[in-house]
Amino acid sequence: MAFKEPKRLTVRQPPFLIYIVDDDEDDLLFISNAFKEIGLENVCKGFLSADDLFQDLKFNATSHLPDAIVLDYEMPKMNGKEVLKKLIRIPDFENIPFIFYSDNLAPELETELKNLGAACCIKKGVTTKDQQKVANQIIDILKK
Repeated sequence: MAFKEPKRLTVRQPPFLIYIVDDDEDDLLFISNAFKEIGLENVCKGFLSADDLFQDLKFNATSHLPDAIVLDYEMPKMNGKEVLKKLIRIPDFENIPFIFYSDNLAPELETELKNLGAACCIKKGVTTKDQQKVANQIIDILKK
């Protein structure tokens, strides 16, 4: 029986490319600013809906894949879980970590999301310091 080597996550060193999907424009701005505050500018590309994300991927997926995708859970039309289910079926995305970034996720839902393939679930920060902590958590995931 041949030993199958585990797949390795290939992550570019900073600057990373992190896609963030959140229907709240303020939250997109807050997390983007948090990365700037810790010295990483222009690492985030924000999308206000799943439709916006899929439109971008349709035109850019073969040329520039993100290092991580951060998803809000509660969004109109298609929630974060539905986005995750759709993306994990695409072979190019099998090594990209999906991180849920939401105000309130029940422990059962967190478990379900992780079982579907999410790397982790992070609670949205309220203060600038909280947001920087979230940005650092995302970077730590990318460095694993």
